[in-house]
Amino acid sequence: MKFKNLKGNKLARIFQYSLIKYLALAFAFLKGLINAKFLGPELLGILGNLTLVLGYTSYANLGIIYSMNREYVLEEEKSIDKGERVLNTTFTSLFIISILFIILSILSILIYRNTFGIYLALIFIIAIFEQFKNYFTNYFRLIDNYNMINLVEVIYNIISFILTFILINDFKIYGVLISMLICGIIILILGIVKSRNIKLKIEKRILKNLISIGIPLLIYNLGFYILTTIDRWIIIKYFTDADLGYYTFANNMVSATLVFITSMLFLLYPKLIKNFNEEKNRNILIILNRYTRLLEIACAIFFTVGVVIFKPFIDIFLDKYVGSIEIYMLLLLAVIVNTLSYFANCYIVSNRKQKFLVYLQGMSILVNLICNIIFVKLGLGVKGVALGTLITNTIYSIMQYNIFIKLAKGKSDVTSAIRLYIRIILYSIFISVMMITGVSYIIYSISTILLTIVLYIGELKNIKSHINLIKNSI
Repeated sequence: MKFKNLKGNKLARIFQYSLIKYLALAFAFLKGLINAKFLGPELLGILGNLTLVLGYTSYANLGIIYSMNREYVLEEEKSIDKGERVLNTTFTSLFIISILFIILSILSILIYRNTFGIYLALIFIIAIFEQFKNYFTNYFRLIDNYNMINLVEVIYNIISFILTFILINDFKIYGVLISMLICGIIILILGIVKSRNIKLKIEKRILKNLISIGIPLLIYNLGFYILTTIDRWIIIKYFTDADLGYYTFANNMVSATLVFITSMLFLLYPKLIKNFNEEKNRNILIILNRYTRLLEIACAIFFTVGVVIFKPFIDIFLDKYVGSIEIYMLLLLAVIVNTLSYFANCYIVSNRKQKFLVYLQGMSILVNLICNIIFVKLGLGVKGVALGTLITNTIYSIMQYNIFIKLAKGKSDVTSAIRLYIRIILYSIFISVMMITGVSYIIYSISTILLTIVLYIGELKNIKSHINLIKNSI
């Protein structure tokens, strides 16, 4: 009985974290609205590109934060000291990488000698603190200190919102970047104070292991940024800065819509890595199938809510971004279909088979580029770019699930993977046709609600057993 209570408390803390994440997101969302209002579509597009550069800087660590999540869980199970060595090696490596960012910041100013050079210099300095924020967020997750993760998220977003509100009217993009820099400094200080016994020490064996595991994970995660970069490159080449702003805004709103789901998955990751770390498990196919079905139900519900409220929200508060509505619908589906392979991905990474994901990611990049160009040439506009991303993510997600099946069963079974995805595929076809043909809001909203009920009413009846399965896994 006590064990069940412990598991219930763990699940309750995960829900609590997700709810508080919404509080943090509320301020991040308000900040996004302020950015959109004061910058306008063109400057927002430029800020989106700078943010993309900042995202790329996170890969300078050669994936050691990704591999830290895996290695700490498995090493700490052997002894606490071994787990601490993984953390110390990771932190010290980030400290050394910070020196590289400082050099790049100085070179940016010396080489460009214009506004862009200053933007870029600030981005590299912000990158120093972003990598440590990422480290501490993962660190507190590994030690199950969800309260500290909440504190980091809330403090960062509230202060960032306040500073942006104060600075953006007079300093535009500079104001946004300066607020990010100040928040990063605050989070670094907070993380160091609240961490236990951080030591600047590198162990070569651990570092070598972190890098050998981290590089394939880095390439895999980098692939998603490359996909986003392809989308942005196509938009910049064929359309306007305003169109890029619509895409950026839609992308931000997709993240806001799914934050509850992504928060839950984020906290479950270390436990999943630990539980899935085994070569053979007769029940793993059944377990992951049920996990994925529960995730699909949650995503379908959030998608339906997003479809219903997004257009009225834009019409009332941000009518200048009406061009982002259809893009939002397609990108939201694209992210959801990719999310469905999350548990399969955890199994693959846990068993050190991430090299297969690298090959798959390379194929996805090529497919995305071809689809984007075809749909743009067909005259679908930025919607065509979003549609290309949806098709690419669907292929990628199904193939990733098939890789899991092959590893678990010893042979691939694409038919079973497609069968699992059949509802979301029907969903995607239905929504894509409505978005491309320009169906009215009332029709596509009602149709989406009815489609969700028809496709998922059977699963909703079994939702209690699905949730109990998740409880038993944590």
